[in-house]
Amino acid sequence: RKPLNDVRVRQALNYAVDREAVNKATMAGLAEPATLNIPSSHWAYDKVAAARYPYDPDKAKALLTEAGYKDGLDLDLQGTSDQRSVQREEVLTEQLAKAGIRAHFTNGMIPATTTKFFVDKQHDAYLSAWTGRPDPSLTYQLLFGKDAFYNTSRTDPVPDLAAALQATSAGQTLEERKIAFAKVEQLVADN
Repeated sequence: RKPLNDVRVRQALNYAVDREAVNKATMAGLAEPATLNIPSSHWAYDKVAAARYPYDPDKAKALLTEAGYKDGLDLDLQGTSDQRSVQREEVLTEQLAKAGIRAHFTNGMIPATTTKFFVDKQHDAYLSAWTGRPDPSLTYQLLFGKDAFYNTSRTDPVPDLAAALQATSAGQTLEERKIAFAKVEQLVADN
């Protein structure tokens, strides 16, 4: 749904986040800033996709203007009420504001917020943790598969992603799978 159904708005969000500053402010600089849905130490990690969104609030503003939001936009976001999450929300709210994105968080306990977002379809986005899965094919399928629980729109969010995901499981060697994952990660990053 609007405004996140426009790829330029989703890309603007990515450019508007200074991941290293979030790490420093909320994790004392001890974490790895997340650029993909898997960590950099993972065999399927693709450096090209990971480098897709350097911090660039001016680029974010330009994308919003191109998408028809020259005066910025408001996002109704869901979060959890634990101290660490609220701290991340405060940092992100400040960063997004520099790009013209006015973030408004509603917080609650995890069971209630999960139900509100994933079942009741309330809020534009949900700031939550992801623990990963044993195989990265599962992570990407659960997050972006057409009928996946975590894909609240129940649409194919990325053209050609279903075929690319299938290729990640079809490879006979780790190198073949790594090449297939590079395509998946780049498709996801671009979209």
